[in-house]
Amino acid sequence: MLLNIIMKFKEWLSQEELNEVNWKKFGRGVAAGAVLGGSALGMGSIGMGVRGGTPMQQVSPMQQQTASMQQPTQTLEPIAKTNNGSEYFDYIKNNEGYSEKVYDDGVGNLTIGVGHLITPNSKSLFYKLFGDSVNFDDVKSGKTSLDAKQVKILFSHDVQEHLKKAKRLFNSFDSYPLYLRQALLDSVYRGDTGNNTRKLINQGKWEEAAVEYLNRRDYRNRVQLGIRGIGKRMEHNRDAMLKYAREKK
Repeated sequence: MLLNIIMKFKEWLSQEELNEVNWKKFGRGVAAGAVLGGSALGMGSIGMGVRGGTPMQQVSPMQQQTASMQQPTQTLEPIAKTNNGSEYFDYIKNNEGYSEKVYDDGVGNLTIGVGHLITPNSKSLFYKLFGDSVNFDDVKSGKTSLDAKQVKILFSHDVQEHLKKAKRLFNSFDSYPLYLRQALLDSVYRGDTGNNTRKLINQGKWEEAAVEYLNRRDYRNRVQLGIRGIGKRMEHNRDAMLKYAREKK
């Protein structure tokens, strides 16, 4: 008698477990059907399913999108890192000089960074590059300075402007080797490539162009006065032209 009762209890328990499994499958099917059906009807905001007799809320695509919009966004650098003119930085810096603080270039022009001349447009440029992280008036007055990273950001802007000009002046600029592009870009920074030199360069007459490049009053005057800074700079650029002339032969 007792044995029969135990066997009946086991059969009843197995049937309950099976019912529980089937009920869960049914509940999941209802939930999935509700979501799919709601989407098809344009009602996909919230899907309701049943699991063990308890309503189960589904997250809609709209809710997911709203949640993702609330995530913090990545802070972008003021200037992209690519095409920043880094291959010209050392060459131009050695000639133009480097200063994180504003200084007088000797003829009354305020300058900062790598040969950046302070002009009436500099304030808006600084805001464009640095936002509120740099107080232009404080920098201009010498109260504060730029840091090394900010100097490079400023240079990456300036070098792109000078590169545009170099490409307008020299027809085949992009095809030249780096050492020659550096020299020609440096001449653009200083503005010491006259029309005759430019014409000879575009004609491929590099030896003549090298001679004409130094045929300038400011070069001769500085050499005579023993002011060798500018003279050495121009001679270095001249040597790049002569080197390219030898390579072309």
